Amino acid sequence: MVASVRIQSLIEIHLINFNYADIMTIHLLPTLGSIANIIDMINPRLNLHHVRTAFIASHLAKLVDFSAAQRRKTILAALIHDVGGLNEKSRLEPLNYIDNEHNHHALIGSELLSRIPLFRPLNKIVSLSPYPLAQRSRAL
Repeated sequence: MVASVRIQSLIEIHLINFNYADIMTIHLLPTLGSIANIIDMINPRLNLHHVRTAFIASHLAKLVDFSAAQRRKTILAALIHDVGGLNEKSRLEPLNYIDNEHNHHALIGSELLSRIPLFRPLNKIVSLSPYPLAQRSRAL
């Protein structure tokens, strides 16, 4: 039974279980990396899509001089940016997954993340992920 939660940062939280006097540390980067790999396993043709997206996002964030905290948020959001697509039948069909105005997986993912306090800082980034840059800049 978890008695308390101490959040150190968006990267690391500590769950303290007083029944066993144990401290369990969860490192979000490898955890979200694992979730990204699971999402990619649903469709093998996605082969490291989320990890590659996070890699590109990291480099872009560095190029535009994001702070370390902004870069971390960007990387974490990139790792799970398609989490809302897990419920879509099209996600299970090879190369039949297209981001368009009829595909609302980013909004669904954003809603999912907004319900988890630890992931709330990522939900706005994820909600904008599939839209053309012009739409993103207007929304921001």
